[in-house]
Amino acid sequence: MCSEIDVFGLTISGYGLMIAVGVICLATFITWQCRLNKVSEKLIDKVIFVTAICGLGLYLSASFFDNLWHSIAYYQQYGEWKWIQYGITFSGGVVGGLVCFFIAYFIICRKEAHAFSFFLNIIMQGVIITHAWGRVGCFLGGCCYGQPTDSWIGVTFPDSGGPVVPIMLFEAAFLFILFIVMVLFVKRHHTRYYLIAYNVWRFIIEFFRGDDRGGSILGMTPSQFLGVVMIIFAVVLILFEDKWVEKLKVKFMQKYPDEPILDFYSDIPKGFKYDFGYTNPFKRTKELFQKNKPNKEEK
Repeated sequence: MCSEIDVFGLTISGYGLMIAVGVICLATFITWQCRLNKVSEKLIDKVIFVTAICGLGLYLSASFFDNLWHSIAYYQQYGEWKWIQYGITFSGGVVGGLVCFFIAYFIICRKEAHAFSFFLNIIMQGVIITHAWGRVGCFLGGCCYGQPTDSWIGVTFPDSGGPVVPIMLFEAAFLFILFIVMVLFVKRHHTRYYLIAYNVWRFIIEFFRGDDRGGSILGMTPSQFLGVVMIIFAVVLILFEDKWVEKLKVKFMQKYPDEPILDFYSDIPKGFKYDFGYTNPFKRTKELFQKNKPNKEEK
């Protein structure tokens, strides 16, 4: 554990540094995936701007929900309402981030509304790697730890009161693996599969968390409750997302009959089984680089 790190004479919190690494990975991943799919630079700038708005919404929502859960806990314990300023919760942040995406994207990228699913999938994959680095930051900062343990894996944090399971490292490992799976083996609909996979995982590991979780909601921890909400939203995407995209495509063709549709999944047949399969984006990146590389014989 290293809550503070010296970088060129500057003292930086370990958590803040890992968040910075995650944000850089997020921006790099979005740009890479967009260029790999031949998205125009102008549209890439719009998507990055939308992502920045989502990031702000995620942070504000994460803070709001964590304060709300701890205010509920205070009410449950003392019988009176008091707004408690606490910290942030990623599960609450996802709610705000998704809301901000649908608002910001359909305002900033109105013309490309029919491609919202593609860009949401890219952003969500970037969020996974950012979240993974954030959990490493939790380990460095000593928060989000697990239950007390006498095992050799136990780590003592300033507020843990003794050795505890470093559950945040298990979650970081899960997220890194999930990111790799999403990039290499999922061809489309990444958002719905992420929301299901992560929130099932989160529901389970909440039983092993040892830090203050806030008030109980219907017998569940706040993150378990929001996880159920997110899984329901994933089901909504499964039922209606593709139909919504098709309707937006029709509107685009009616409004811009002479312009091509941004259909980045046109080469993938419809059907659940076609959502999965090995792809090698690094090979495609190499091929694209070689294709755009200037000929040495040209002067």
